[in-house]
Amino acid sequence: MHWGSRAFVFLVFLTLAVSFWATTSMLYIEFSGETERNVFNGALWFTLLTHYSDLFIFFPLFGTVALIAFYIPACAFVDMYWNIARQQDDPIPNSRIRFVFWFVLLCAFSFFISLGIQNGSERSLWQLTPSVLATDKGDGCGEDDCARVSFRDGLENIRRLSRVRGTITDLSRVCQPDNFVSPPLTPPRDRYCAASTNFQGEGGDLQGRWKPNDACCLAQQNFDAAVKASHDDPANRSRTHELQKHLWPLNIFFLLTLMAMSVLLALRRPRIEKFYADCARQIDSGVIVGVMAMAFLVIMNRGFLEATQLLHGVKGAASFHRGPDTFMVLFSIWALLILFSFVHPANKQAELTSRFLGVAFSVLFVFNADTVTNYGLRYLGAGAGIRSVIGLGVIAMLLLALLIAIPRVQLTAGDDDKDQGDGGSDRPRPILDGPRERIG
Repeated sequence: MHWGSRAFVFLVFLTLAVSFWATTSMLYIEFSGETERNVFNGALWFTLLTHYSDLFIFFPLFGTVALIAFYIPACAFVDMYWNIARQQDDPIPNSRIRFVFWFVLLCAFSFFISLGIQNGSERSLWQLTPSVLATDKGDGCGEDDCARVSFRDGLENIRRLSRVRGTITDLSRVCQPDNFVSPPLTPPRDRYCAASTNFQGEGGDLQGRWKPNDACCLAQQNFDAAVKASHDDPANRSRTHELQKHLWPLNIFFLLTLMAMSVLLALRRPRIEKFYADCARQIDSGVIVGVMAMAFLVIMNRGFLEATQLLHGVKGAASFHRGPDTFMVLFSIWALLILFSFVHPANKQAELTSRFLGVAFSVLFVFNADTVTNYGLRYLGAGAGIRSVIGLGVIAMLLLALLIAIPRVQLTAGDDDKDQGDGGSDRPRPILDGPRERIG
């Protein structure tokens, strides 16, 4: 593999990784000025970090892991299209022109999608300055309830709720009745409303303070409208928002690149086996670890969207990937395509692992969506504490260790199989196990 291919991918991936860490670092620098609260649990920066974990935790931790995991596959593709000498007797027509065209197209798509995000009407609390979050007192607050709670109280309500109750999906409200379905014979039971009611401890003070759907939906609308009204004043916008505004194209480029690579991994597998057999095991392990890292985005996203719905309502502020069902379907297609279509049967251990992960993801996200959401919010989202965040860091390190361990396990198993088959012969063995006639 030519050094230039590796250098190009390294520079692109390094730029992406730096952008991921830059936003989270800016969040800490800007929102960590408080001294009266615990440096972690209860601190504004930490509350925002966990509440919006799909942006501030996933990308620096697991996004970086995914970049490392897909580094070798990306290098192989760049070399495949740019290193004409490597193509030998099986050239790709106009390979360099095609590579430049698709690279520029991905950049353009990333730019226009990021413009759509910035020009959209959705707003989040991390886009407001610390002073705005600190001085907001809510609206219409009496002794017990408010027309809408303050911004800080809203965040704290979700954090405490996910820790105390665990299950929060059943607290979501239906604010827009379905015109095609008759209303229930009995109205739904009144429930706690995070947008209108604060609570202490384990919620013992909530007796008699539950809200019907109409009252809670109005409070959610008020909360969302207040966030948007504050954001409309440029002086209220945070430095984190101003930085991320310029970095959105890189986040989108990262996601689009992985999707594009999944297609190429499925279509170009024979060529990879033919010209990059010495990297086949590293590519297989990178695919498996990369998919495992990306799974955290779906879990964090689902938990975040549920928390956002409790504060902003169904049509309220969310994130750059609003629409969880569509997002989950796209990720499931991506994960299954890359696991089932790419890992070659010749690598028996990698094939078995990929099949297991594909089935596990399907069962986990299709049949237990609410359970995933609740646990994701508690340990990977708004309810996460310092131990959970440290645990996520440990998981990221374990994935990197797995990236190194998988090729060695495959190689050892392959050698054992060969020893049993050839009586311990010292003849040189191919990199991949199994028959090679189909890839010659």
